[in-house]
Amino acid sequence: MTLTLYRRHKRTCCNFGKRRGEKERQCKCEFWVNGVLGGREVRLSLDTRDIKKASQKLHEWEAKERVVERDSAVILRMHG
Repeated sequence: MTLTLYRRHKRTCCNFGKRRGEKERQCKCEFWVNGVLGGREVRLSLDTRDIKKASQKLHEWEAKERVVERDSAVILRMHG
């Protein structure tokens, strides 16, 4: 059960195309999550630009060992 939180930069963002480790300027790109949760591969937008909200949602998912979404079904691929 390992999930990684990251920003997915748009082409118009000043941080687009920068390598990991390079200094990034603050931006308003959305947070995404990537990894394996409950034996399934996850790669989803968290639909927020707020780091606190993104972290809270990520911790909720990890605690319940599943993706918890309001008002929508989420389809995950089996990992393995």
